[in-house]
Amino acid sequence: MALPDSAPLKQVFILKQAVKNYVTPLLPAQAASSLLTRAFIPLWDAAKMAFTLDFLDELCQSFPCLELGFLPDSSIVDFLRSLP
Repeated sequence: MALPDSAPLKQVFILKQAVKNYVTPLLPAQAASSLLTRAFIPLWDAAKMAFTLDFLDELCQSFPCLELGFLPDSSIVDFLRSLP
């Protein structure tokens, strides 16, 4: 179930339930902030906290980050397939 395999990363989606399917580009700082609020971070360990913040900064600066609003049904599959 948890294999050390890899896959290419092209972009990062921040998920959000919505009344329609949409994507909205995020600035790196917005994306990092959104990811930070969704992560289990080691607040008690300064070194690990610094690593987490540096990692999120590098990730969000290196890849396009988008908010993905979606209906909680299967329509999101075709929507994602239609993205360029």
